Amino acid sequence: MKRKIVPSESLFSLPVREHTEALIDHIAQGLFEKRQIAAMTLLCAIAGENIFLLGPPGTAKSLVASRLKTIFRDGRSFDYLMSRFSTPDEIFGPVSISKLKNDDVYERLTEGYLPEADIVFLDEIWKAGPSIQNTLLTVINEHLFYNGRKSVKTPMKVLIAAGNELPAPEEGLEALWDRFLVRMVSNCIKSDDNFVEMIQANNVELKPLDESLLLTDDVYGDWQVKAGTIKSNPHVIDAVKALRHKMASKEDEAEEKMRFYVSDRRWRKFYRLMQTSAMLNGRDSIDMSDFLLSIHCMWSDVDTRPDINRMVVESIADTIVSRLEEIDRELRNIVNPDGENGSGGKFQPQFDMFTEFFGSYYGVQGFPEGTCLIPKWDYTKLDYFTPSEGIQFVDGTMKVVMLQRLMATNNYEFRKKSGSKTKEVKLQMAAGGVMVDGVTYKLIRKDHGLGRTRRGAQADPVLADKFHWLSVDFNSLKTRWTKLKTEVDGALDANIFLSDIDRLLIGDAFGAADKLIEETEIRVENVKSMLTN
Repeated sequence: MKRKIVPSESLFSLPVREHTEALIDHIAQGLFEKRQIAAMTLLCAIAGENIFLLGPPGTAKSLVASRLKTIFRDGRSFDYLMSRFSTPDEIFGPVSISKLKNDDVYERLTEGYLPEADIVFLDEIWKAGPSIQNTLLTVINEHLFYNGRKSVKTPMKVLIAAGNELPAPEEGLEALWDRFLVRMVSNCIKSDDNFVEMIQANNVELKPLDESLLLTDDVYGDWQVKAGTIKSNPHVIDAVKALRHKMASKEDEAEEKMRFYVSDRRWRKFYRLMQTSAMLNGRDSIDMSDFLLSIHCMWSDVDTRPDINRMVVESIADTIVSRLEEIDRELRNIVNPDGENGSGGKFQPQFDMFTEFFGSYYGVQGFPEGTCLIPKWDYTKLDYFTPSEGIQFVDGTMKVVMLQRLMATNNYEFRKKSGSKTKEVKLQMAAGGVMVDGVTYKLIRKDHGLGRTRRGAQADPVLADKFHWLSVDFNSLKTRWTKLKTEVDGALDANIFLSDIDRLLIGDAFGAADKLIEETEIRVENVKSMLTN
């Protein structure tokens, strides 16, 4: 008869999330700066995945593993320090002499060894010999241990491996390394305050977990089934696809292969990990905070971690950034249909409509800091889309504010030292004026009022219609980005498996996308001004 799955909230007084937090608190008690490792180890155990901890000796790797066993009712563990002299007998149990002698059967006595353990910890795993590694692969892949003529289902919930180095290349360890979905670094304590507290702390025994919080086989099975019902999220799916494409491209470009390779199996397992994370956080669907866990799953060596982190955070906003870049290209095409650069396209300004001062300057209207001029040569070199580095300073001779493109010949350092209220600004051409740090100012025009663009450009209905839909698309994209950012901000703060460092990573992606939104908005307004004036 099939076992009926009972909702886990009915098995405990605590909801799933609070129960999970209590388990993490238990595993992490007295461990400094190791809470995330404790949390991720628990997540792997519930998801049925394996975790590798990279770090020097004495950084609590084995302690986290031994404590994980204590959250399971009647949990059994096996831990072993590998060496190149380790034998299969020491891991999987000795051969039964009586069985071999009396029944001519090669069978191991597995009680107390890996095949009967719920939680397995193998230190210095890469030092194991091929015979151990091959058997481990079978146990990990199929959860089966072939003992003599029998195949035995193993109860192993998680294999926690550790080492102070990664598997050496070209030694046939790639298959085993690929089976560790989560890969984390366990370092020594960084904070001086935490370090002092650690060395002064008494050796207090681990407080036993309340009996009501222990995970039984029924609850464990219930949580796994419940994780499988967690729904996907279209934004997360877009991010996963973007990350997959970025990593595939990086792998194609890399001189050394397999550094950015992620198998289909790992992608599937990662999706399952996200489902489990969402479930243990008390949600019924995956969100971007679960996707951010990929920074602990996709790297293959220490040198690839910065690239992986960058690709992960970029993937969160990838669809929005990609469309913004397309809008930017289409706006440029409206201004420069022939692919010309700068201000030389269809909307080339007629510079003779502006009043000249001192024979070399244009006047800037309404500048908040007083009378302002910009050199004609500098203005004509500005671009409608790409801001130029510039300076704003007070000219001591003419007693006016001056705007100027920043070049080596500007002698900028001299002006800074002279105390002439100099500051760096962004200069950009606008229809009939100049943008200074994103704010548009008109230039003083001659009385005859010549048009701002070539005659007839503003009346082109095709361009006007194209711009209209680009503008609608941009505003929709901006609204979508604001909503997504709010959603991700809240999710990051709430996910119990993320560290403060993980959350900080997302700031880079948000900052880059925010800047692109602002720049595109300025360009939309710029083109609008060109078309309507």
